Amino acid sequence: MSDRPEIESPGSSLHKGPDSADFAQFAENIPTLAWMAGPDGYIDWYNRRWYEYTGTTPAEMAGWGWQSVHDPEVLPQVMERWQASIAAGTDFEMTFPLRGADGTFRPFLTRITCLKDGEGRVLRWFGTNADISSQKDVEGALQRSELQLRQAVVAGGGIGTWFWDIKADRMIADDTFANIYGVDPEEARSGVPVAQFFAGISPDDQERVDASINQALRDGGTFNEEYRLIVGGKTRWVVATGQVMLDDAGEPEHFPGMGFDVTERKLGEIRQAALLELSDRLRDLDDPDEISFVASEILGRALGVTRAGYGLINEQDETIRIARDWHMPGMASIAGTLSFRAYGSYVEDLKLGRTVAIADVRDDPRTASTAAALEAISTRSFVAMPLVEQGAFVALLFITHDQPRVWREDDQLLIRDIVERVRAATERLISEQARQASEEQFRVFAQAVPNHIWAARPDGNVYW
Repeated sequence: MSDRPEIESPGSSLHKGPDSADFAQFAENIPTLAWMAGPDGYIDWYNRRWYEYTGTTPAEMAGWGWQSVHDPEVLPQVMERWQASIAAGTDFEMTFPLRGADGTFRPFLTRITCLKDGEGRVLRWFGTNADISSQKDVEGALQRSELQLRQAVVAGGGIGTWFWDIKADRMIADDTFANIYGVDPEEARSGVPVAQFFAGISPDDQERVDASINQALRDGGTFNEEYRLIVGGKTRWVVATGQVMLDDAGEPEHFPGMGFDVTERKLGEIRQAALLELSDRLRDLDDPDEISFVASEILGRALGVTRAGYGLINEQDETIRIARDWHMPGMASIAGTLSFRAYGSYVEDLKLGRTVAIADVRDDPRTASTAAALEAISTRSFVAMPLVEQGAFVALLFITHDQPRVWREDDQLLIRDIVERVRAATERLISEQARQASEEQFRVFAQAVPNHIWAARPDGNVYW
């Protein structure tokens, strides 16, 4: 007969230590897998989500039974690192696959922290396993995107040439260049006023580009600018470079040049800068709502949208609770509880875990009948990305824009990256707060009761 305590089934009463019951109550209400172990790593409790995901029973998982749901090729590495953490009494973090009840292995980010006594001895281990399947998909997409970018660089990346007859105000361009700028190619071959090409330049960049062109015209010098084109609801980053040619009187006469599409490079830089800023700013935050707002702000500014936000879902009522949304100056907040059905039928896709990207709410059949309600909250286009945990629709990250906009795959990649980082930051925060609260609750309780209270390790040694 084993002298180990039997593993406890989910929801049962726990008496493993001074703060185990509090952790168990907390762990039954989080969307991740969670468990507890004794000082030697012997696991004696799992939450319901562990059993639901793995399709196992308490008897099968007792002690070291968890090894049966690990990938045999990865298990030796897991064991080596876990045993090293146990020996050193240090926290553990590793990503490895776990087999689900359907037989499919999915990657999980595992974090384990220990509770120690005043002398630094481990009393309990608390572990969580977070499904990061979507994050792995994003990493693969990013690698493919980087390969495509390298191929484009090798190919040169040119998008065409132009020739501007300044005195006649006629710009001639090849078909590729004209298409990108939203000008009819046939007209561009004959020449059109330069204002037709300037019309697609983003209003945020127009003043700077105009100043650079005027400087080149005054000095007879070179022109080299990077800016955004917005044509047909699509945003593209380009670099244009040219040289002003003067006549015999020193007046600007001709202005030839070439354009390059740098969208992929620029979006990569924006994505990297946004994620770096997010990591820096999340480091010192200790409030879940503030974490969500900071992430929304960074996402909104990076993608140049008019609103971004994060909310928790009541799937049964089909509502979203938004604590605080980021929005452009002059716009009204939509913080509060909103009903999805008031703004269309796309909630059906969200409940199935599908990202919804709508370029124009007037045209999409899911929002056409409620377009007026969406436009009343300054939403003409939007992306809504659901966060699904163990089959449940639990949260949503969204961006909206007050104009029609065709959403790129890159936009959605950045949203996914930020969703995963917000989830990871929130889980770390909740786990730490729960641990601290459990310790404090036990201390307050122990000091308040009239009885003598003490706590001992499994070997009977009293440590408190």
